[in-house]
Amino acid sequence: MVSVSGEQWTGERSTAPGRRIAGFSIEVVNTGNQATQIVSAYWQIDRGDGVDIHFTASHGGGGIDSLFGAPDHANAPILPFSLERYDRRAWDFEMSLDGIRDPETIVRARPVVQFTSRKKIELAYGPWQPSQLALDARRSRDERDA
Repeated sequence: MVSVSGEQWTGERSTAPGRRIAGFSIEVVNTGNQATQIVSAYWQIDRGDGVDIHFTASHGGGGIDSLFGAPDHANAPILPFSLERYDRRAWDFEMSLDGIRDPETIVRARPVVQFTSRKKIELAYGPWQPSQLALDARRSRDERDA
């Protein structure tokens, strides 16, 4: 069994002042009695329209930044990777807000990992969280309108 959690935030890229980014963390814990393989990791985005959107939990999850190499501080593992029993792995990733369509319409988001369990693929979901991207987009819009 695997549990997953994470946080989300918005900020400014330290290497390019003025460039807004979406940041995400993800932590995976193997709570089972045997090693497992983490096949994929992402944040699931809900806009309330029934369309399933994923932000891949690695550098360049979307937008123009996907075309470039990971920054020096990136610590995302190469997927898939093995996770021993009772082991954990955590990392952060970020993506340009330029790659996110209509961020103010995102209702909620949650971290998800796909893993192997007794030779079958399963999904582990973290709890839904209010969208920090939407809050930031609304705040920016209100500041422009003021």
